[in-house]
Amino acid sequence: KLSLYESTDNSYALYIKQPDQAANPAGWYFGADNTGYLSFAYNNNVATTEKVVFTNGGYVGIGTTAPAAKMEILSASSAPSGGLYLNTAVAGAGGGSRLVLKSPDGTCSACGPDNADAWACVSVTCP
Repeated sequence: KLSLYESTDNSYALYIKQPDQAANPAGWYFGADNTGYLSFAYNNNVATTEKVVFTNGGYVGIGTTAPAAKMEILSASSAPSGGLYLNTAVAGAGGGSRLVLKSPDGTCSACGPDNADAWACVSVTCP
């Protein structure tokens, strides 16, 4: 079920209720406030937790409601599963996933762990 929700502080949300949750429905919210702040949040019948936010300054936060950079990922856990995870099933020279970084002069490097768990960067064509 989809519904539009308006709170007393003039924020709005599109609410997507999980099926078969009649009495205290859990579900997802996509909401905005009057400052241009957007968020995806989940309500588990106890509390609503923002999962991803977009600020009016163009910043994106995952795990934080106040990102301090264009993209900030914050894990509340010390487990290795928190944060950014890159994965590929393609084996090849250097193997594994790589993060492509563009330098101020316009050149790009793909960096990541090699098969010996050492960090390596190679020059690549920018996407």
